[in-house]
Formats: sequence, C-alpha cells, structure tokens
Amino acid sequence: MVTIAVVVPTIGRPSLDVTLRAIRDQGLIDGDEVLVVYDAHWGAMPALRARVEAFGPWMRYLEHDHGQSDHGLFQSNVGFAASTATLTLAHADDDLYLPRAFTRLREVAVQHPSCP
Repeated sequence: MVTIAVVVPTIGRPSLDVTLRAIRDQGLIDGDEVLVVYDAHWGAMPALRARVEAFGPWMRYLEHDHGQSDHGLFQSNVGFAASTATLTLAHADDDLYLPRAFTRLREVAVQHPSCP
C-alpha cells in the first residue's frame, strides 16, 4: 500500500486552513499523514496546534525553532525526518492540489515501484 505524507511548513497564515482542507479532501487513507511544522522562531502560537488537529486524525503538528528561519526550509527538514509514509511531498501553506492528485500519485507509485 502506498502512503503519502505532506510536509507543510507554516507561520500560521490564514491560507493554511484552505491548504489543509484541500489536502484532507484528497481522500486520505490509513498511513497517510500531514506534517504541519510551525516556524516557532516567530513566537508562540498555542491555538495553531488545535487549529491543525481539528482537520482530522491525519494531521500532525510539529514545531521547529533553534534560531533558524529560512522561508520554511529548516521546518521542512523536520517534517521529512518525521515522515513514516512511502511518499513524502513538500507543500507550502498557501498551495492547493488538483482533485484526485493523491489517487494519481498512488497509481504511478504502484506502476513504478523501483522509482523513489
């Protein structure tokens, strides 16, 4: 079974809700995960965890600070390291996927199992 992880670095912008809804609406399956990594360099944002987790059981909230902030690059690395899925995708907190994108990704992954 092909599972998908989506890594979403964020500073908590309002567009994050639209992005998470679009990912959730892809028809996530058991083993899929959405790793939302907050750039804690911008300061505490306690309500963000609840906001992310409200989108469903696939959502995982992580934080990264360590004094490094570079447009989500360090936060993306945290998400990639935490991913347990077959495929791990990078995604911005203001991006959307076309309908059935994950279905198509799963089909291609099954057709070409030797491709990373």
